[in-house]
Amino acid sequence: MEDKDKTKFLVHKSIESFKYAFEGLKVLLREEHNARIHLIVAAIVIIAGFAVNISAIEWLVICILIGMILAMEIINSVVEN
Repeated sequence: MEDKDKTKFLVHKSIESFKYAFEGLKVLLREEHNARIHLIVAAIVIIAGFAVNISAIEWLVICILIGMILAMEIINSVVEN
């Protein structure tokens, strides 16, 4: 019985953490002009990737780079604030 309570507690905490993370992303996109530009460019790159039918390895590289750029934008915003 106790293990079930721990699992329920951890799931609740995890869901709560994701709510905070998504709220942070909303604030980032609302307040940071460059973050919006990066997101628009990322969407264009993804659409272009589908248009030219890139390989799985190229998709992997693009996803990693998009993630790195967005992460660096978040870090930059934190440092600026």
